Amino acid sequence: MKRALLIGNPRQISELKAIMPLANYQAIGTTSNGIEALRLLHRLEPELVIMTWDVLGLSAFDLLQNITDQRLCPVIVTVSQEDTDALPDIIKADPHYVLIQPLRAFELVTAVFYSENRFLKEREILKKISRLEDDLKARKLYYQALLTVIQKTGYEEKVAYRKIQQYAMSQRKSLSSVAMEIIKGHWLPE
Repeated sequence: MKRALLIGNPRQISELKAIMPLANYQAIGTTSNGIEALRLLHRLEPELVIMTWDVLGLSAFDLLQNITDQRLCPVIVTVSQEDTDALPDIIKADPHYVLIQPLRAFELVTAVFYSENRFLKEREILKKISRLEDDLKARKLYYQALLTVIQKTGYEEKVAYRKIQQYAMSQRKSLSSVAMEIIKGHWLPE
């Protein structure tokens, strides 16, 4: 079974505990205190957080914002009908799913699967963004080196590019490492 952290009032937590096995989860920690919830989040490293909107010690919005910003696991928020005025704040904090109480088993199981899927997609997107940022840095570095070669040697762009590429292949180095050598002044094509 997967592990979940449940945050909120004890009555709602007991409801959640009864339904969690249907979604293949067990509660590894429970609390009604927001500050303690943050400690448990880091200590227990759950695969899912389900929180209600009535927590102690820290505002529910601050707690939710903190958890979602860390991107450690999917977050589901359950709210009662009295808390629906908080929906704009909840949506602003961007949890993976919002459930309106009273809880129904099927809705909770659906919320768990949906939030897991959304969390995985977010992770993939963040990895792609990171790779694109790395590629952009490498290209900037390479073009800076290419410009340096053009300015210092007077070669045309195609010739400079070919010389850098040939040197990288002959030395079995990446274009990025050759670009660093050029920028630092350690190598220039003849």
